[in-house]
Amino acid sequence: MLRITRWKVIFAAGLVLLAAALFVVQLLIFRDPHSTLFYLLQDVAFLPISVLVLTVIVAEALEWRERSALMHRLNMIIGVFFSEAGYDLLRRLLVFDPGRAEVTSVVHPQPDWERAQFAAARRTLAAWSPSCDARAGDLAGLEALLREHRQFTLSLVENTGLLEHERFTELLWAVLHVDDELAARDSLTDLGAADLDHLGLDIGRAYTQLVRQWLDYMEHLSRHYPFLYSLAVRTSPLAQEGTTAAIAEAPNGRPDAVATAEPPDGVAGP
Repeated sequence: MLRITRWKVIFAAGLVLLAAALFVVQLLIFRDPHSTLFYLLQDVAFLPISVLVLTVIVAEALEWRERSALMHRLNMIIGVFFSEAGYDLLRRLLVFDPGRAEVTSVVHPQPDWERAQFAAARRTLAAWSPSCDARAGDLAGLEALLREHRQFTLSLVENTGLLEHERFTELLWAVLHVDDELAARDSLTDLGAADLDHLGLDIGRAYTQLVRQWLDYMEHLSRHYPFLYSLAVRTSPLAQEGTTAAIAEAPNGRPDAVATAEPPDGVAGP
């Protein structure tokens, strides 16, 4: 509801009276009502353009700048989430996806990725719908990890500033729901088929949102913090199996751009 305070009314009335007084002074000095009326109507005719410039273009530019600053701060919180729990959680959830090799080969960022590569990976994830199998991974280990970080996750949910970041908020709720589902069962070793199928759906929901959020965060790092992006690429949970993350050597013997190199013969990947 629009609130019109007393000082605003007084201020507006003062401006109108000041404008009227200036017009009277102009008439008294120049004694030319025709020109005064002409310029008055000309100024009034320009008002819609002034409103357009001030309330639409300038206001939108200021709002965009403020929102960009807010999202930059929120990405700092998202970075804390991934450092504290997100990377470990993503590694745990990957095991439940039988088709993980297909998606990791497409959306695993490389050191030289630009906006076009991130946009292509995002389009791939938009049509991606994994079928997670609760039988394929360690449910007890997943429950232990979620329980260990539950208070941290709840503290993020309680952060009102994160309400501006709807996707990340939905991710936190999906993760907490998996935690609740696992904690609600007395045992995770003798579950029936219906329970396992249901857990697979919940795990898939959290896993899908986590991968998408992780890709967005990686793009943020690549634009604003290249040194953090370098480390994130080398320690990526989506690194393809059979590779080892290392800083490649340039031909001149100096460290080159970060690369994911093949392991030496006879050495297994991570």
